[in-house]
Amino acid sequence: MKKIFIILAFALVSCGTGPWITYKENFDVYKKSIFENPKVSIKTNGIFVEQGELNNNSDYRAFMIFYRNGYCLLGKVDNAEWKISLSKFIQKLKLQSDQEFNLYRVANDSLFIDRFGSNKNLYYRWVKNYECKVLSDSEIEVIKSTTTLDNYPAQDLSIVYKFYPSTEIPDYKPTSWFIDKKWYNKNLHESRK
Repeated sequence: MKKIFIILAFALVSCGTGPWITYKENFDVYKKSIFENPKVSIKTNGIFVEQGELNNNSDYRAFMIFYRNGYCLLGKVDNAEWKISLSKFIQKLKLQSDQEFNLYRVANDSLFIDRFGSNKNLYYRWVKNYECKVLSDSEIEVIKSTTTLDNYPAQDLSIVYKFYPSTEIPDYKPTSWFIDKKWYNKNLHESRK
């Protein structure tokens, strides 16, 4: 009987049925207003792109796209010709707009982002929280990063993102795994509906 249980458990794990565990207590941006006493707004008609030298000899430059309704899209593009890579990503996004979107909120002069993800090998969902300072409507500095992943300690950062306007940003169709969850919709702040 014990062998059957082990074989059944292994079969379930290997066929990709996870993730099974969700750390909902770490998801909190969706419960709060998108804008809470904002001293500075952020632009939503373009893309914020990582500036300066890249960490760890990275070949990728990070970017952020914000939408007025509290959703955002985070990603990376090839650093060598990042403007061309970003243009190609936007064209792809127009064709396949069902990306995993994340959530943000602006409080006073701070920006908070919950980045959601899942690790199908470990069968749980995780969240990475970013704390940022809104330096102006066109410049953001990421100052701290924390995650629910056990082996990743909180990081103090200083990564500046600069805004580049774009008329090419398509509408989004959020299909993130949490969109239809009862706990999410029950606690979703009115400003996000």
